[in-house]
Amino acid sequence: MLAKPGRYLRGPSTETRRALVHTLGDGSLGVYLQTPDTLALIFRNLETFVPLFVAAQTPPFVPDEKMQAWFRTVAPRHRAEMIHALVGWLAPATDSVAHYHGVAPHFLNQRDRWRHLANVRSCAAQRLADWDAREALPGLKALRNRLGAEASRIGPDSREALESLDDAISRLEGGPCVAPLAPNGRGGFRSGFRGERILSARLLELSHRAARDVMLEPAERESLWNMVLASRETVFVGGGPNGSVDFRFDGGASAVLSLGAHWGELMLHQYPRPTQCLCHPDLYARVLSLAGSAPPPSIVKGVTSWARFRRERVVITIDRDSIQVRGQYQFLSDSAAHPFAVRFPAVRTRGDPPLRDWFASIEDPQAGAMVLPRHHAKMDSGFIIFPGVAHDTVRVVASSGDRLYGRRRVTYLLTTARAWGEPLDRAVLEVDWPDSLGAPQFSLPLVRAAHSRGRTRYRYEAAPFQPDTDLVVRW
Repeated sequence: MLAKPGRYLRGPSTETRRALVHTLGDGSLGVYLQTPDTLALIFRNLETFVPLFVAAQTPPFVPDEKMQAWFRTVAPRHRAEMIHALVGWLAPATDSVAHYHGVAPHFLNQRDRWRHLANVRSCAAQRLADWDAREALPGLKALRNRLGAEASRIGPDSREALESLDDAISRLEGGPCVAPLAPNGRGGFRSGFRGERILSARLLELSHRAARDVMLEPAERESLWNMVLASRETVFVGGGPNGSVDFRFDGGASAVLSLGAHWGELMLHQYPRPTQCLCHPDLYARVLSLAGSAPPPSIVKGVTSWARFRRERVVITIDRDSIQVRGQYQFLSDSAAHPFAVRFPAVRTRGDPPLRDWFASIEDPQAGAMVLPRHHAKMDSGFIIFPGVAHDTVRVVASSGDRLYGRRRVTYLLTTARAWGEPLDRAVLEVDWPDSLGAPQFSLPLVRAAHSRGRTRYRYEAAPFQPDTDLVVRW
């Protein structure tokens, strides 16, 4: 796709203009113009390309929802030109349709031809409603009267096009829209679906532990939907982290909210109505946190922070064939509240996989604070903490556990703490040990601290703490 706009810029002519308009008018925007180089070229020369985008939406080219959304986002100053192009579809004499997505219209009879043209015209009406083009209402109503009279000869097959046209007119007159969410023509969205209309909201949670469905409480689902309504319009949202919210409304309508590939970008799927692309960073963070999904790779790769690791208190509980680890970790966020990464789970036996099941949460959460796995591919990849507040103490509780399968040695990683660049203020390490396994051996000088009911608690304390070795337990 990059070659065609580049060729037009180098040598604008009737031939190069026609080639590019035909490509854009074929609905190729969503497929080809997502490449960064092509988009950058068009952005740098936007005023040159605007007339071509307008021409690509003028009859006989089919109004394309993705192109319209993109144009509203990048060229809102040219609203009048685009609306004028769409209004062209309302005229009675407009009876030819160009190729769309590489397919030429083919009609078996006059009824097929009428139905196809009616659907294209109703599509143009929906795009005018997306622009909030109320100045087009007289033409739309005239089109509705004309199609309504013609539909009596077509039969029930004409109903879908007329219903779509009625919905567009209702939206422009300030009435409710059929879809849960529709553009308002000013960069945001409008909806007749309020929070009280939600019958249920099901969270599909695909965390590092397992996949499960969670029914959200009324307050939570209404809060999420209100953020959807407050979102801004965006385009070209690709699939992102796992996790989605399935909203069900009274009257049978439904919508599925999913995460995009970049922070703050989401998609609302509302089949058979158009998918809407949203931008709302707080909504993105909330869905990500609820689902327990790993952040987008761009966030993981870009983690840089001056946060400090200040304290840890860890209890390792060993039984004959199992191990449980529970840690309390205290961090201090940096001056910009940047996210930071922490390695966990931290118990390993050489030659064996890390602990399979682990969980981490904020102990006393601040506004916006959350903890998420770095990714799901590696179980020992650790987690990322989003502190939410600058210069704030963030307390994280993390736990993990597994079977030992006859192993008689475990290692709790401590030396990774040296990567923080300075000693911890304090560390307390404890091993809860069953006397039936005999006397344990430790790589650090743990001392006997307590004994009760056949179990001994061993403890090591240090302040400050900058470990030179990991804690190894043998028996």
